[in-house]
Amino acid sequence: MTERTPDQLAEIALLALVGGLPADEAREWEHLLLLNDPATLAAANRAEEAIRALTDSVQAISPSPRVREDLLSRVKQYQHEVQTIVRATPTSWQATGIAGIAIRRLGVDRFQKRETFLLRFAPGAVLPDHPHHQREECLVLEGRIQTRGLELNVGDYLTLEGGTMHGESVSPEGCVVLITAGLAEEIT
Repeated sequence: MTERTPDQLAEIALLALVGGLPADEAREWEHLLLLNDPATLAAANRAEEAIRALTDSVQAISPSPRVREDLLSRVKQYQHEVQTIVRATPTSWQATGIAGIAIRRLGVDRFQKRETFLLRFAPGAVLPDHPHHQREECLVLEGRIQTRGLELNVGDYLTLEGGTMHGESVSPEGCVVLITAGLAEEIT
């Protein structure tokens, strides 16, 4: 997307939330969200607040059985049509600000406030101790990593609940891990 004014970003954010963007613009919007562009995130947050206020102000009614069946059929069809592909490119990996650790953002669920990403540890890289405000899930894809007194190898899966401290994580030979975590848990 080209440079946009705050009003234009607000309009795009609302259209994105209601599924009103053309596919190419929706992909660009999702890309900006994954990059944590401050203006984009602010517009997305304001749009979510507006949609929430609107839905909270409307009294719920039950549709007729025929309308309900039609709507559920359309939702089911739509669910099968929706997919996201994040292709690997030379610029897929970004610096995190932590020596030896790079991040590749894969997807964000703004409604559940969760993100999925890959972390690549260079040999000897250390991820410092940090708190978890939401549940984090970790799957080791390559190499091995030591965390919380455990050694995790390829295929090992670890879950840490919200309200816990992660503890330092070290990868002696380097590794790649798949993480799903709350947006507040962002690695920078």
